[in-house]
Amino acid sequence: VGKQMDRPEGGKFSEAITVRELIPFYDFTLAGADELDRSKVWLADFEPKKEQPKAENRQQRVLMNLHGRLWIDPASYAIRRSESSLVRPMPFAWLDLVSLRDLKIRYDAVLHDGKVWLPKNLQVEYLVRIVYFSHIRERQIMTADGFREATGEQTQNRN
Repeated sequence: VGKQMDRPEGGKFSEAITVRELIPFYDFTLAGADELDRSKVWLADFEPKKEQPKAENRQQRVLMNLHGRLWIDPASYAIRRSESSLVRPMPFAWLDLVSLRDLKIRYDAVLHDGKVWLPKNLQVEYLVRIVYFSHIRERQIMTADGFREATGEQTQNRN
């Protein structure tokens, strides 16, 4: 999941996964319509498919065990909000010595200049259990704002 790429300054990073790459892992159900920030959205629930391919890495194993809901903009089909959580705890080490006990992910998007939906918030909460030692609970919240259109010079500097 996500393409492994070289960094110009050295090292590696994984490209973000796309919605198109996630579709094969889930069964989707239209759950109706609602309002979000005073505008109409479609609701879609997702569950992991019962028959899954073998996971290639830990990231895929986690993604293949999430269920949740999407809030979709009917005009653009953009995901305005996503909330997901683990279906069941997941072992990460031999004999369940380290396991991911809980994971909750929430994503919100904002319409920029009436043209494109951009990330606004991403919240991740998780609980990891380490047998005989402890539990690790963490919550991370990332917020993005102040978007502006890149100039030609800024675009060239990224390449």
